[in-house]
Amino acid sequence: MKVFVVYWHPEPQSFNSAMFRTACETLAGAGHEVKTSDLYEMP
Repeated sequence: MKVFVVYWHPEPQSFNSAMFRTACETLAGAGHEVKTSDLYEMP
């Protein structure tokens, strides 16, 4: 399955950031194709 995860948070050590990383790692580990977008890093 292809999964697109959108993330936005200014603090890289936040709980949201941890949830984002965990979701991406878990999905990728299960064999899914994971693409991400970090809206905070966009100009």
